[in-house]
Amino acid sequence: MFASPACGLPPLLGMLLSGIALRSFPGIRIIGESLNPNWSASIRNVALVVILLRAGLGLDPKALKAMSLVVFRLACVPCLVETTVVAVVSHFLLGFPWLWGFMLGYDADMLSLLFILAAVSPAVVVPCLLQLSQQGYGVDKGIPTLVIAAASIDDVIAISGFGVMLGMTFSEGSLAWQILHGPLEVLIGLSYGAVMGFICWILPNKHHQSCSLLQFAMLFTAGLLALFGSQRIEFGGAGALAVLSMAFIAGVGFRRQGWGDDDNPVGQHCNVAWGYLQPMLFALIGTEIQILSLELDTIGLGVATLCISLTCRVVTTFFVVLGSGLNIRERFFVALAWLPKAT
Repeated sequence: MFASPACGLPPLLGMLLSGIALRSFPGIRIIGESLNPNWSASIRNVALVVILLRAGLGLDPKALKAMSLVVFRLACVPCLVETTVVAVVSHFLLGFPWLWGFMLGYDADMLSLLFILAAVSPAVVVPCLLQLSQQGYGVDKGIPTLVIAAASIDDVIAISGFGVMLGMTFSEGSLAWQILHGPLEVLIGLSYGAVMGFICWILPNKHHQSCSLLQFAMLFTAGLLALFGSQRIEFGGAGALAVLSMAFIAGVGFRRQGWGDDDNPVGQHCNVAWGYLQPMLFALIGTEIQILSLELDTIGLGVATLCISLTCRVVTTFFVVLGSGLNIRERFFVALAWLPKAT
C-alpha cells in the first residue's frame, strides 16, 4: 500500500500483487494456502459493507432524482449487452454450450456465471468516484451519483441473473420462482434499507456527545446484518441494495440536520474504517489467484473473450448516457468507469 506509489504503481495494484505473492511464491505460499476461506469471505463482506455505506452517504438526492432514468439505463443495458456478448463469444471461442455460455467458468470445482463477470466492482469504482467528488470533479452534473447508484443496481442485476441461469442449468426449483427471485430481492432490499435508514436518521439524539459514532455503529451493524442475512436466506442481491439504500436515506436525514457532504462525521468514520479494510480486501482477493494452476491457453482465450466483451461494454455505455447532459469526454469517462470487474 505504501511502497506502491514509490514504485509508480497504484496502491490498489500493490495490495493485489501482495496477495498474489502470498499464494504463488515459494516459501511464503503457505501463508495464502493456510487462509480459512470462510474467514476470508467474511472479511471481504465486511469491507463491502463499508464501501456501500460510503457510496450511499455520498449519493446526492437531487442529482439522483434528476438522473433516475439514466441511472436505470446505465445499470441495465451495458450489463445485459456484455452478458450476451460473452455468451456468444465463449460458445464459439471456447466451445461452451449455450447455457454455459452464460456461465464462463474455468475452475473445475466451481462455475462462475457470466452475470458475475459482467458485474461492476464497487470496491474500485466507489472510492475513486468519492475521491473525485471531494475534489469537485463532475459534482455539478451529478456524475459521481450517477455512476455509484448505477453500479450498485448493476450488481443486483448480475446476482439475480446468476440465480436464474444457475437454476435453468441445474434445475434448482421452478423457473417462475427463479425469475421472481430478482424482483423480490429488490423489494426486500429497499424495504429493509428504508426502515433501517429512517431509524439511523432519528436515533440517537443529535445532541448526544457521541452521536456520529453511534450512528456509524448502527449503520455498520445493520449493514452487516443485511449482507450476511441476505446470503443466509439466499437473497444475496438484497443485501447490497439494502446497505446502499439504508445509507442513502440516513444521509438525507444527516443533510437535513445540517451536515454537508464534506463535513459529515459519519462519513469520516466510514473513511477511517475503509483505510484499515482496503488493504485486507484486495490482498485477500489476490490470494484467490493461483498463478501456478493457470494454463497459458486458458489465459489467452479468457483475456480475448474479456477484451471483446469490454469493448462492447464501453461502446454501449458511451451511447447509453446520451441525453444525460454530459459532454463527450464525460461520457467517455463514465464508459471507462464501467470497466472494473467485481469478484
